[in-house]
Formats: sequence, structure tokens, C-alpha cells
Amino acid sequence: MEDYSTAASMLQVMLKHGFMLIRELRAGAKQPAGLPVMDNPGGYSYIQQVVVDGGAGVSCVAVDPREELIWMGGGGGHVSSYYSAACEKYTSFQAHPQGYPVRDLCVHSEGVISLSPNALRMNVRRGPTRWMQTSEDFCDLYAMTLLGKTEHRLAVSGNQPSLLEIDINRNGQILRRVALEDTGYKILRHNPQFLCCADFAGKIDLRSKDNFQVVHHFDASSANMMIQDMAVLGNQLVTCGVSDHYGRQTNHMYLRVYDLRMFRPQLLQMLFPPVLLRFLESYTSRVVCVSTAGQFQVLDVGLLETASPVNSIDPGVLQYPISCFDVCPSSQGIVFGDEGGNLYLYGTGTDIHFHNFCSNTPEFADPVDTPPAMDVLDPINILSSIPMPIHTGPLLSDLPPNVTRFRYHVAQPLDPSILSSIKMVGSIGYAPNNGRLRRNECSYILNKHAVASFKQQDQSPSHESQIPLYYHKIDIKYNKLGIEDFDYNQYNNTCFAGLESSLPNCYSNDMLQVFYFLEPLRMMLTNHSCEREFCLACELAYLFHMLENAQGMPCQASNFLRAFRTIPEVSALGLLFNEDRFTGKFDLMFVILSCKQLIQGWTRFMFTQLHQETADERTGVSVITQLFSIPQKILHRPTALPDILVINCGLDSAAAMDLWARKGSVGPLDAQNQSVVIGRAGQGDNSSIQLINKKCRFGDKCNRRSCRFQHSDTPDPFMGVRGERDTGSSSPGQSWLPFKLNIAVRGDAGGVTVRETELHNADGINYELAAIVCVILHD
Repeated sequence: MEDYSTAASMLQVMLKHGFMLIRELRAGAKQPAGLPVMDNPGGYSYIQQVVVDGGAGVSCVAVDPREELIWMGGGGGHVSSYYSAACEKYTSFQAHPQGYPVRDLCVHSEGVISLSPNALRMNVRRGPTRWMQTSEDFCDLYAMTLLGKTEHRLAVSGNQPSLLEIDINRNGQILRRVALEDTGYKILRHNPQFLCCADFAGKIDLRSKDNFQVVHHFDASSANMMIQDMAVLGNQLVTCGVSDHYGRQTNHMYLRVYDLRMFRPQLLQMLFPPVLLRFLESYTSRVVCVSTAGQFQVLDVGLLETASPVNSIDPGVLQYPISCFDVCPSSQGIVFGDEGGNLYLYGTGTDIHFHNFCSNTPEFADPVDTPPAMDVLDPINILSSIPMPIHTGPLLSDLPPNVTRFRYHVAQPLDPSILSSIKMVGSIGYAPNNGRLRRNECSYILNKHAVASFKQQDQSPSHESQIPLYYHKIDIKYNKLGIEDFDYNQYNNTCFAGLESSLPNCYSNDMLQVFYFLEPLRMMLTNHSCEREFCLACELAYLFHMLENAQGMPCQASNFLRAFRTIPEVSALGLLFNEDRFTGKFDLMFVILSCKQLIQGWTRFMFTQLHQETADERTGVSVITQLFSIPQKILHRPTALPDILVINCGLDSAAAMDLWARKGSVGPLDAQNQSVVIGRAGQGDNSSIQLINKKCRFGDKCNRRSCRFQHSDTPDPFMGVRGERDTGSSSPGQSWLPFKLNIAVRGDAGGVTVRETELHNADGINYELAAIVCVILHD
């Protein structure tokens, strides 16, 4: 009777002020002067509007308690998330089949849990499914809640006579079933002490979170009352409801506020009919009330005051009734969802944060690396390194059908030695590698002539390499003692030390040896000392010290190569050698050009780097400028010559390579075998044989006219090269470069005069050939 009289008195106040206010607010009028007004320094204003995915209305919305994300569940079973106040789409996926709406969302530390009428599903924040649970106990689910922010237990109920406890860590396994006397629960909320449950008849049960036993019970104030929404924070519980009045459902114009310490409700009058409630977690007793028409108000239920301004969503923006909303943990923003599939974000400012202290950042997709610019006309560029785009139409490189024919790939002939040693196991044959190719490698035959030469090479067991035996690559066999048990004196009878070629980027070993044998450069670098971490001059000084004290034993340039790889310009200039690029058998020109560019690029980089590391801070003079610099007033017009010349041989074309091949030959060149043919002394001009660089076992007593081995009276193919060095004569066609040059600068004109001989009484500087760096390809 008391509740009825109170409701009647509030109904009179509502008839006096409430209806008038609602009509004026919907019409866009200002608040009546007769109602209490207070300042609104923390009012909420419009920030962003987003049309959600799924093609249906927004059925539930939740703000992520750990990251700057807004989660939305749609009436078509779709779930989407949006990042920050800009509402940038983060993830979007179909959580449940079409026609099964998402009725509730719970955000866990491991992902987001969505609830449909007959299923429970958990997805990680990036979208992939973690687990999905269906059961016969899931009849018509409506609500769920976590039993604590850090708990792994979940309470689930609906329009069914049972309350379920779900274990999240066990893929949604049902741990407990609690039978209910009446229908199930429509709303589930929790506080640190109770699990608050509101059923479809307007009753509220306070259950223990440990065993789900009923601790206290609130009956409905009338038989026809139902609860629309419920909010719980600390010891305060607030509800809003609807009643059946003369056959029509009418929303209450008041809130019922319960103090869970005294279990006594109090009524709080409202200026509009609330249907949705949420507490502001940053405050102890402030609750946000929202109506379906878009009005929302912040009330302090602890003081039971309604003297606060009423905000509303712009009627020009809001086209559909509000169906759900949520409040950010920082209380700086409010997210609304309507039945038309729109999200509205309101906040205290334009740049808001969902959390006051947020340490977790959403995991975004890795950025797509754009390939570097590449010249399609450069033969060194690897065009296959650029991925093929996804396309549906024809490409520019596609040939028309009238100029193409379909042909099957012809299998390559196998080596007869492989076929003779093959062992069949079922339908698979196994054979040992004959040493011609690497593991899992097969030569690519370009044309029929290559096939013929390949067959001829396989059928001729006497085929020999073009590389002299002295320069063949030697495989060092390691044992338990490492390299200490290997006899290097068998291959090196001098006191000079070599550099191991098994390390990455060891193509620079030849230029390191050249630097070492340039005595002025070696002396200046040996005296260099600094405190830099990766100084190439210091590493070269240490390497030169090892070469001096090695006494013929090989050394490793590992420290220098390690410092060489750490310099950013090395990778940018493409000076890091990749052996996978040079494994083809028929790409000789490609390999020579690539190695030549690597060596030349390495030399230019080393001169620049050593100049920067050894330059004097006051004068700017370094070891490089003293030995290698060429003063120029105008480009390509030198005024003086350096002490050491570094010459580029220019292996940029097939014609240049042919020129150097002809200059390097010492006799007639057999075009078929590519081997040097020299007539034996005393055998006449018409007799020519293919010589083998090995002494004859019979010595000078050999009487065979066709002996191919070396004798004391046989001219050495390389004797002309060594003889020229001793006598000082130079004859063209017996050396790649002349051993001596005379270069003079022609006055102010800036030109130079080059003579391939040494002049003692003429102007200019005489240069002597000190080293040649060449590329030797092993078979």
C-alpha cells in the first residue's frame, strides 16, 4: 500500500512536469525554467558515428576493459571492434549464424566472448576462434557475466530453468548447473560480494559467487512489473522497469535504488523514461540513464538527486531507437548503439581515452614492405624477387594466342654414371652424387646445342677443366683436431700466409692481400689506432699483423668481415655476397659481371671508409689521399698523378671479355676445347699438341714424339710472362696488362700520355705492375 501511494504521488509530479518536458525536448525546446538546473562542466558531446558491419541492428556493445577498443554485437550474429576515439575498424568477423543475434558480450583478458540464443563462442581480439560451446542446456540464453575481472569463471542464464557456470580456460566446459524454480534470468550483474540476477517476472536474487546459493531475494512491487535493466556498483543496485497499464506496457518514470547493506529500496524520480542503466566506474554513486529516444542523464543515486542536465543525441542524426550502450572505464566516453546498425560515441572532449592507465596495445598487422626500385634493363637485377600481384585479367607480358604454341617440357638427359650406379627401392631410384652438381641441383639446358655439348661432355671421360690445376679449389677435410692436422705445406711452399675462403663475403680476400703487399699502405694502417667500436682500419691493422706472424699458415679475416657487415652502407650498396645467386652452370657472363661489380664496389667503399677513419681532423689528409688521390681542376682532367694507380679492367660486355681473353692467351686458342696449344720445341712448325702442366716421368730421356708432358726443353706456357718480368721487355699478347707503364700529364690541358714501356729520360712517372685481381670460377 505504501509503494502504491508513493507511485501515485510521483505520477502526479510526472503529469505536471514530465510529459511537458519530454514533448519540449523532442521538439528541440530548451529546458523549462521551473525545473532545477545545475552547471554541467563535464557534459558529453558528439565525437563520432560509425555504420557497423553485419547488415542488422546493434544488439549489444561493450568497451574493452584492457585496450582502447569498442566491441559491438549485431542482430545478424556479426561482431566488430573499433580502435580509439576515431573508431577505426580493428576486427570484424561472423561469430554466429545469420538469424542468431548476439545478445551479450564479455571481454576477457584472452579475448572476447559472444552469446547467442544457443551457443557461446570465444574469439581472440584479432578475430580467430579460440573455442565454441554448444549444449542441450543452451535453450534460450539471454545474459552472462564474469565472476570477477580476473576470474576465468562465467555465469550464463536465459529463458530456461537453469543457471550455468562456464570455465573459460577449459574451452567453455560447463562446471555447474543450478536448477531454478521459475523461469531463468534476463539480466546478470556482479559486485565483489554477490551475483545479482533479475528474472523475467521482475524479481531479483542475490546469489553467492562461490556456490550460487540465494542469499537474499527482492520481490516485484506489482504482479505486472518487469525489469528493463539493472546496474550494480559496490553496495548500490539500481533498476528501471516497465509495467502493464491497461493492456499497454509503460516505462517507469523513476528508478529503484537498493542499498545492499540494508536491502531497502528507494525511488528516484526521472524526467524521461529510462530503459538502460550503467554506473560510471570512476565515481562511487553516479549512474547513466538512457532512453530509447536518445536522452541520457548522469545521476548521483547516493544523494538521490536528479538536479542534473539532460543530454540527448541529435534528432537529425538519430534515426532509430537506442538499443544498447556502455560507458568507458575512464568515464570519459559513452557508446550508444541503435536498431539501425549505427554506433554513436559521445565524450567529455574530442581526444578521449577509454582507460586512465592502459598498458596493453592492440596487436596490429605487420606493415607490407614495399619492394625497392629496380631497373628492368639492368641484367644483374633479379626480377623474380618482386612477388606477382593477384590479378584476374591479362598481363602486359602475356603473348597473344596466335603467336604461341603449347609444348611439354623435355626431360634432361641423365648422367650415364648416375644411371649405372642407381639402386631401385620400390619405384624410387637412389644413386650417389658423382661430384658434377650440388645436392638437389640440376643444370638448366637452354638450347639444342647445349644438349649436344652436355651429351658430348658426359661421353668423354677425358674432359678436363679450363682452370689450371694450381688454381683449383681445394676442399679442406676437418677431423677431431680441426685444421691443425691438415698439411698446408703441401700446397704452400712459401712463407706468405693465405686467407681462408670458407667465410661469408670472402670474395674480398684477394683485395685484402693486395692491400697487405702495398707496403706504404700496410705501414700506415699498422700504425693506426683509435677507440671506435667497428673501425675497418683497426681491423686491417690486426689482420696484417696476423699475416706477418703466420709463417705460411692460413689466417681468418673473421673480425674484419664481422665489422664489415655491421656498417649500414655495406648492405645499402649490395656488397654482401649471396652464393645462391651464382649457382647456375650456363650463366658465366652473369657471374663474371656480378663478381666484378662486387670487387670494384668493395674497393671504392674501402677507399672511402678508410679515408674517413684515418683522416686528420685539422687538415683532412688521410692515408688514401696521400697514396691514391688524383688532383683535378676539371672533371677527368688530372693535374698530378698518385703514387699508386688502381685500374678498372672494364669487364662490362662480351666484347671486352673477349679482348682480355685474347690478350691473356699465350698461343693459338682452340675454339672447341678452349685450351692452350703450343708446339713442342724441335718438332717442326706443323706439329701441335695439347700440353699437360706436369713433368714427364722419363725426363729428358723420353723419345716419344707425341708426349704431352713437360720436359726440360719444352717451353713453359707461362714462361713468357715470367720472362718479361725479369728482362723488362714487353710483347703484346703475352700478358693481360703491361708490366711497366709511363704516364705523363700534358701541361695545363689536363690530358695524359700513356706509353706501355719504361722511359728514364722522359717526363712522367714510371709505374710497375704490382697485382692483378681476377675471378676464377670453379666447376
